[in-house]
Amino acid sequence: MAERIEEIMAADIHFLAPDMSVREAAQLMAEVDAGALPVGGPEALCGMLTDRDVLIRVVARGRDPEATRVEEVMSSDVLTCRADDGIADIVVVMRTRQVRRLPVRDADGRVVGLVAMRMLLAALAEPDSDEPGPLR
Repeated sequence: MAERIEEIMAADIHFLAPDMSVREAAQLMAEVDAGALPVGGPEALCGMLTDRDVLIRVVARGRDPEATRVEEVMSSDVLTCRADDGIADIVVVMRTRQVRRLPVRDADGRVVGLVAMRMLLAALAEPDSDEPGPLR
């Protein structure tokens, strides 16, 4: 069973530019089938844009997605985890802070992946060995 975030994280991540239009960002999110993407770059994370940010801060408020920039509606207080963090520990952090996705940083602070709650739960549900589980 996987024990560390680096074993289950998605390492192929796309970054949004802060000055990108929300329409362009939403198109990229749709292309890569992502509900959230980091804003900035591996060395300079400045926020996260989620599908909920787009829905609540743009659509529900009647803002023009072409004229609205990502930096205007992104979440800028971004919680991150480290690649060597334990899966069970990060589940607790995400549940407590009520977040579903976290950027993952390496030992040098670079963003090297993303982890979603669904990935964590799937990893925790994996059987440890050949022993049958209760729901097989």
